[in-house]
Amino acid sequence: IVNESVKTLSGNFNFILYGFLLWVFIFIFSKISVFVNHRLNTTSLLISWLVLFSLVSLVVMSFVFSGMIGIVKDGVKKSGKFSFWKYGKKFVFRNFIILLIIFLITLFVGRIAHYGALYIGELLGLEVGTAKLLFILIYFAGLIGLLIFLTFSSFFLVIYDLKIKESIERSINLVKREYLTTLSINILIFIVLFLLSKINGISIDILEYALLI
Repeated sequence: IVNESVKTLSGNFNFILYGFLLWVFIFIFSKISVFVNHRLNTTSLLISWLVLFSLVSLVVMSFVFSGMIGIVKDGVKKSGKFSFWKYGKKFVFRNFIILLIIFLITLFVGRIAHYGALYIGELLGLEVGTAKLLFILIYFAGLIGLLIFLTFSSFFLVIYDLKIKESIERSINLVKREYLTTLSINILIFIVLFLLSKINGISIDILEYALLI
């Protein structure tokens, strides 16, 4: 699977160009967000900006991801269309809803992991390092037990032009059949990105993003 991904992407600059542009947007928008955060002095304004930042980011990500999946589909089928904007515009709303669902579930899992690790840590008198490890384990359990089933939702949406519910259902059914393979890929990505997160620097950020693409 990894070899096929590399083979598909290598030599096809269009496939990665839009991913790189998305990274540039997220990087610049994040810097703007930090700048704005430092100038907001009330909780309500901070929350409002966070919501706006998240929604704008998800919309842009939805448009770019839809376009990228579309041109990769055309490239694999060798149709020669490569209509990034067509796919982006057609699927931006439906894909946004899917990404929003994934985003909210991720927040939900994160909160459970945070408060679960905090409660268990205080109850058992765990050290900070052990409590952090517990948080990671709970968080990862939530990802592989719940979020993993949405892995291919956006792909089914764009490739087969499905409705949101159908796309999610097709993703769930595929993951059920190929759970160990999907889990293996997610574990690999999780470990690599976790290790890279321990290193600071923009070059590491670019490497992390390149691996995800």
